Amino acid sequence: MRPNVEREWDATARDVRLIYESPVPLNEEQRKLLMALQNPKCRYAVVEGPPGTGKSHSITALVFDAIMNGKSVLVLSDKMEALDVVEDKLSQALNDVRPGDDFQNPILRLGRQSGTYAKILRKGTRDRIQTHYHAAAPILKRSRKKAQEQTEKLRQDINKTVDCLSSVDMEKLTRYERLIKALGLSEFESMPKSDDLGNTLANSLGILNGLEDSAREEILTLLAATQDDADRLTSALRQRLFEARVRESEGAELALLAEFESIRLEHVTWLKNVLIEFKDLRSPIFGYLFKRDEKKALQSALDKRMPLSGIQPPHKRVSKLMDAADVMISIRNEAQAAALTDKQLQESFGRLAKGPVKTAMPDTVLNLPALVSSVNRGGASVFEALLGTVPSLTDWIRFDASLKDTVEKVIELLGLHEAVARAFEALPPLDLQKTQAELQQRQAFELAHKLDGNVIDFVTNKGALATTLRSLIAKKQPFPSDRFGDLKKAFPCIIAGIREFADYIPLEPGIVDLVVIDEASQVSIGQALPALLRGKQIVVLGDEQQFANVKTSTASRAVNQEYVNELEAVFVKNFAVDAEKLERMRNFDVRTSILRFFDLIKHFDVMLKKHFRGYAELISFSSRYFYDRQLQAIRIRAIPVGDVLRFSVVEFTGGPELRNANEAECVFIEEELDALLEEEDPPSVGVITPFREQQKLLTRALHFDSENSEDYKERLRLKVMTFDSCQGEERDRIYYSMVATENHDRLNYIFPPEMGNYYDGNDKLKAQRLNVGYSRARERIHFVLSKPASAYKGTTREVLKHYQRELENAAKLPSVDEVDPNSPMEAKLLGWLQQTAFFAEYASQIEVVPQFPIGDYLRQLDPYYEHPGYRVDFLVLFTHSTGKKVPIVI
Repeated sequence: MRPNVEREWDATARDVRLIYESPVPLNEEQRKLLMALQNPKCRYAVVEGPPGTGKSHSITALVFDAIMNGKSVLVLSDKMEALDVVEDKLSQALNDVRPGDDFQNPILRLGRQSGTYAKILRKGTRDRIQTHYHAAAPILKRSRKKAQEQTEKLRQDINKTVDCLSSVDMEKLTRYERLIKALGLSEFESMPKSDDLGNTLANSLGILNGLEDSAREEILTLLAATQDDADRLTSALRQRLFEARVRESEGAELALLAEFESIRLEHVTWLKNVLIEFKDLRSPIFGYLFKRDEKKALQSALDKRMPLSGIQPPHKRVSKLMDAADVMISIRNEAQAAALTDKQLQESFGRLAKGPVKTAMPDTVLNLPALVSSVNRGGASVFEALLGTVPSLTDWIRFDASLKDTVEKVIELLGLHEAVARAFEALPPLDLQKTQAELQQRQAFELAHKLDGNVIDFVTNKGALATTLRSLIAKKQPFPSDRFGDLKKAFPCIIAGIREFADYIPLEPGIVDLVVIDEASQVSIGQALPALLRGKQIVVLGDEQQFANVKTSTASRAVNQEYVNELEAVFVKNFAVDAEKLERMRNFDVRTSILRFFDLIKHFDVMLKKHFRGYAELISFSSRYFYDRQLQAIRIRAIPVGDVLRFSVVEFTGGPELRNANEAECVFIEEELDALLEEEDPPSVGVITPFREQQKLLTRALHFDSENSEDYKERLRLKVMTFDSCQGEERDRIYYSMVATENHDRLNYIFPPEMGNYYDGNDKLKAQRLNVGYSRARERIHFVLSKPASAYKGTTREVLKHYQRELENAAKLPSVDEVDPNSPMEAKLLGWLQQTAFFAEYASQIEVVPQFPIGDYLRQLDPYYEHPGYRVDFLVLFTHSTGKKVPIVI
């Protein structure tokens, strides 16, 4: 069934993977488990849960999923502490939507010491449940529609986000990066944010590339005259282009301007009028014969304002002068349209009158000063970074090969930037974590409402049965078979010890929809068999790499073998048996755990890989030697590695040595605990030692002889354990008192001689001690030694060397303080990097450079980028055995 689930998961749409109905967050392994159990043919499922990977959280998810789907679930364990954790997690999820933390949730716990049935049926509890139920009803009614809309919107946003990011052209992205490197831009902040800069540069490049050498020289001459001023150059270019257009439009008519010694702009209109008067004075028959005085006056006025060239009097060339005046008026009108000043027009009249005005400049040069000025303003940081200075107007007009090459690359860079950024502009404002948390809270609200309703209905409509069951539970008598369905409906989740549940629940096949057995490695087949008969589906959770049930493992071999022989005889007599089935039958043994037995009959299995308890360095030993480096520590180390891994060598005075005990280490640990008591909020503490004699010494010194013993217990939650008794425990700080000295070292009796694969026998137990013992810490492990780490032998030396390597390798990595404080994902990525098999194998050859500008790169692609999920900036330099460094950008 595992391949089917994997195929179904692979075929699951991305939005469905991310959005699911559950009151608690679920990881991939937990989702696959729930997916497998949807198939009724999946009767037996195995969940391998290494230390700290959330077995109790998985049970919580199983319980809630069963309840929401109208099923009953029975949670069992041989350890009351494990059941306490499950009950606490269920209550915690429900209390998040309750009015107070002291709310008694309708989760039925069976057992003489920790039963909850009587508590739930108290009048005060019933009243509180009923009040909450009725208050929640209208809220749920309103929230259901909102949740549907919110879910649909989230699905759309997820798909749109993936589509947008998938549309990014990776070839363009690669080219973009190469151009950044080729241009020597060290920081992406130097890239301008103006969307028009690329177009402006492209227009400038087109004009500059189209200039002939003569035009370039002409512009440089004008530029020198205007003192490198863009506005003055634009004005000069406008005047020069105007003159060229006039020359082209007026052509030969411009020669008429030579009729005047000087042309005064303000007299052009007057000139036209004077010439009309000249024309009107002339009689067709007598000419100017009778108009000499008027003619003389006009000529005198003309000489004063617009003196003529040559000796021919004006009345002899009135027609030509009239044409010249028309040319002047036409030029003046064009000048007004070209926005020339009067001064410029006056200058142009002078130049045009002297002869042809030629230029190689295209009209487009008129835009050039404004364009390059805009480029210099918008791209100043680029050119300062690339050229050391912003090009002057003269530099732009000259446009040498270096500047041209730079401009072409920047234009391409900006074009790529715009193309890639377009995908990011369409990204919706997605906050998956926040929205998921809101949806999960609503699911918890729905679940609490369902549970409350079931209890209210049970108490209201079946009050007599409720009272009867209270009496039966108190007397530890079984529930009536014909009324158990009513109890299941009222309490779809029942928690009980595996040695007690059969006293209450009728023995009928499939009477419970789902049976969950926690710490299954410590439950024998004999203990689990009654539960297997009662469940339609069975899920066992445990870890073969941790301790099995001590009582069954030490059962009499002779008595046990007698039962096995009888079972084998019956099996052979009643079934057609082949060798394979017979071998599997032999595992039906009281010394075999139900977890190991289920490996033979399972329909589905999954390993929980997410480690939630401690930092990557703390769980690294177990991950490497027991779980093939598959464990993924979720917690990010935000403190120096020296605060996570510590080694202290105490001075052994050489006095009388106690057998398997070390008083010097005991004194050191007591001093450490006293120092912790000085803290306002001290951590919880555990002490683990290989020997019972040292445990007794520590217990007496810390719990009885010390004046701070009460504070150790209350404030530090101190517990002194051996490697054999610490399973299921966890503390913020764990001190390891290793006891051994230079002259007395009996650790080889406790731990295996070397690391390896152990499947049976005493060496397996010794190896399990290592896995269990070195996986209890949440914040720090502190080795207390009486000789140097190098002086130890066997697996103890391997353990110490392992953690010393972790300390050294982590010191090579940047600390959390060195990453971008505004980028929380960087700290997570740093933790994930340390957990990879690649890093574990090649740690000594790896250098990590923090804050490599990937985040800035993304912000460059999208000016409005804010999502913290992508701010991960690391350059990993891997030194190959050949000496070549391979850069890896993450």
